[in-house]
Amino acid sequence: MKIFRKEHCPNGRIHIYLCGIKVASYKRCDRQTKIVVNNEVPLKYISADRLHIFLRDKFFEYTGKLPTEKLETLNEKIIWASMFDVTPLKIQCADKYLVRDYVEKTIGKKYLPKLYAVYKNADEFNLDKLPQSFVLSFNAGSGQNLVVYDKSRVKESEIKHLIRKWMLYNHSDFACEMQYYYIKPIIIAREMVDIREDIEYKLYCFNGHVEFIQLVSYIKGHNSVGTCYYDKNWKRLPFFRADANRWVLNEQTRPGHFKEMLEIAEKLSKPFDLVRVDFYETKSGELIFGELTFSPNAGLITFAPDNDTVQKELGKLYKMPPRDENGFAVRK
Repeated sequence: MKIFRKEHCPNGRIHIYLCGIKVASYKRCDRQTKIVVNNEVPLKYISADRLHIFLRDKFFEYTGKLPTEKLETLNEKIIWASMFDVTPLKIQCADKYLVRDYVEKTIGKKYLPKLYAVYKNADEFNLDKLPQSFVLSFNAGSGQNLVVYDKSRVKESEIKHLIRKWMLYNHSDFACEMQYYYIKPIIIAREMVDIREDIEYKLYCFNGHVEFIQLVSYIKGHNSVGTCYYDKNWKRLPFFRADANRWVLNEQTRPGHFKEMLEIAEKLSKPFDLVRVDFYETKSGELIFGELTFSPNAGLITFAPDNDTVQKELGKLYKMPPRDENGFAVRK
């Protein structure tokens, strides 16, 4: 993990990360050379009666629209859903720990990696009680994972220091992804599965149906990610991710377990308007559940060769529920 990292967003904003935690966010002025720093207010300090105003302003900042207006692109709808359509089940399934109960009840325990321990704080962590290799994850964030191949090569004090940093982080402050706002933070230690690094499957599901699949390869490392897209009939789609650190995968062979993957993804996605269901494949050919993602890339996806056209076509797949006068979803 890089100690210091900048992230350039499509809306012109630049986020600054220190040890994986966002410490600043700013946007360069059009008429001035100086940098204006946005001292963002953490969501926990926004009163309930002002939250809808705060979210409305943030939504306008990210999209140029109000949450009650007509939304067309996939990005707009992802951002809207993350702010204005949060349900108890979505909160549970965004939680990297509680989602295990939902997965086990819906498709079975065999798709889950083994759980070793759960920690409420850094002081509870005990390296001696864990196996030689394991994965440590923060349940209420994105990307806060520590893969330990050999625990004799790590120090417990350093891991505790990392856990304390994770526990101070609230992912809802990043892009107002409100499903994280209500999650009680904990740390989980789980089995390190022997997965393939060349392919990961991310199935985009709309109203309980798989519409397209993103293939992701980490064979060149996490700083240079390979991607491509297929439809549910395994036909290559004519667009790709345009991020600077992405490269386009060559033609991929349809996996032997593809039918099973579609079936269980649709079972998991049935209660949701939009969710991305992620699966890993082990080197022995088994499927392992990754996570349910309700705000893919925080709604900051850029496609090529024609982002506007692709965004609008994919946006049509998302059938939005009715909204109230403040833009919140109305559900019976």
